[in-house]
Amino acid sequence: MDKHHVLFNKREWESRPQYRELRQNSGLIIPIDRDVHNELHRSVSQVPVLGYYGILTVQREFYRGRTHLDTLDNLLFALEKASNHDRLSDIDRGLASI
Repeated sequence: MDKHHVLFNKREWESRPQYRELRQNSGLIIPIDRDVHNELHRSVSQVPVLGYYGILTVQREFYRGRTHLDTLDNLLFALEKASNHDRLSDIDRGLASI
């Protein structure tokens, strides 16, 4: 079994403390079969990072759930909230709603 970081690629998501904090949340590190993990990374090159206001909103709204699925749901909810932030650029608004 591999451990998949939902927020990848590592270089981008560890470039700032705010990104690293989210990436390292244990609820967003999911045990996954190695073959499935490799295929996932072949299909999806990376999860884009948000800008300053977007990531602050996600951090404020996000919390770890009881399960990995709950945590992913909470992340999606936080991203939805972030997409409505009035200081978000159009690019960040688009990224938050992917």
